[in-house]
Amino acid sequence: MEKNHDANKRQTTEQICRSSRIAMFIAVLILIGQISTFVLKLIAAAHVSKELDNQSMLGYLTYISYRPIPLLILNHLLLIGTTTLLIRILKDISKSGLPFTGINARRLTIAGILTAALTLLSPVYLLVQEVFYSGFSNPEVFTQFFRPNNLNYVHLSFCFLLLFLSVVVRYGAVLQQESDETL
Repeated sequence: MEKNHDANKRQTTEQICRSSRIAMFIAVLILIGQISTFVLKLIAAAHVSKELDNQSMLGYLTYISYRPIPLLILNHLLLIGTTTLLIRILKDISKSGLPFTGINARRLTIAGILTAALTLLSPVYLLVQEVFYSGFSNPEVFTQFFRPNNLNYVHLSFCFLLLFLSVVVRYGAVLQQESDETL
């Protein structure tokens, strides 16, 4: 019976390692896509600015991405940071075969927080901009935050999913430790 249990455990660990390698490959492709998109936007802005009146490249970058430059840079940095954390989790899992570790739970929590920051960055920027220009006299200032085109509900859902998974992985790490201690 114990041999069968060990064989099942070994087979499951190998399957987890293989699956995490595939997921890590996909995540690396996504990271390359994120970085490439940002670089292509910079190249396009530089090209357009040289073609038309030698205007500022940053001005055309804002025009191409429809976002202010600081917001665009922060969005890309947060996306790259989140993806990098997920890649590190998958890399650790593919090496050890252990998904339930404290470090993975911490990384998932940080990725969830980064995703929350990514989700709230644009609406907060718009809210601050609206308050700065029109003050609190405009009643639409506070409803603007929840408009569907301002708040990305997919990112918000992903944030909650990551935070929920971090709790599950943390609990799994505790159960794994208890199981290891009893054997």
